[in-house]
Amino acid sequence: MSTVKFVIIFVVAILLSIVAIEGKDYVVNIYNVDGNKMPMGGGRIDVYFNDFDTGKPYYSFAEYKGGEPYIIVKLTNGPNALKSIIAYQYPLSSLKEKEYWGLIQVDNAKSTEVLQLTRDMPYISAFTVNGIPAWQQKQTIKKKQPMIFKITIKDNSWQEGTIKMYVTPIIFIREKGWRLFGTNDIATIDSGIKDMGDLNKKGVRTQSWEITYTLDNEGTYEYNVKVLADVGMHPWGSATQYKPSGQPDISDQWDWIEFDVIK
Repeated sequence: MSTVKFVIIFVVAILLSIVAIEGKDYVVNIYNVDGNKMPMGGGRIDVYFNDFDTGKPYYSFAEYKGGEPYIIVKLTNGPNALKSIIAYQYPLSSLKEKEYWGLIQVDNAKSTEVLQLTRDMPYISAFTVNGIPAWQQKQTIKKKQPMIFKITIKDNSWQEGTIKMYVTPIIFIREKGWRLFGTNDIATIDSGIKDMGDLNKKGVRTQSWEITYTLDNEGTYEYNVKVLADVGMHPWGSATQYKPSGQPDISDQWDWIEFDVIK
């Protein structure tokens, strides 16, 4: 082999290796559930692009202000072969806890393709206290009067084939105001693990549960609710393979709602 041919082959090999190392660029549009806009209050969308061959996650993110129809997340120098995409949301308001929004299988998408991921994990579609929608008005409760929290949860994960979904609604109650010492927390009420059941006649999973709590002291308080979601069975593999953490994740959280307790 001549020296010139060897040099040409060597240079080509280096260029090919550089292309392989640099990887591909990807774009994914992240949508909220059921056509809703991005949550008010602002926050951040975290996205993990998983390598088809190694499973290695490549991370990217985009911030939002609230009210956008969707958020664009871009990844530069990602995997050459893409297997799946996982999305989380970090809100700047409410409980400020990370929410798991969902996962899509990509099957080695082309880097030129704009991908779409729509939130499909269980979310709070309705929330009432003593029959009144939580967002409708500030409520006044008499002390020792039971507060009946009714949480309705809708699950869209069946669109990706989940066979079983379990949720845990949790209510938080705290005194309103700031304290130098101690905590404002009054109660954390865990309803226990609930089975979302089968699809209803409309082709969705929707269930409601009630949690009752009574306050003995007058004052101004706030309540909130969050939902833990856990995939029980999925046709792509075990729940651990489908769920990135392998553990129940927060899939939704409400805003703090103020109310008064009187005599």
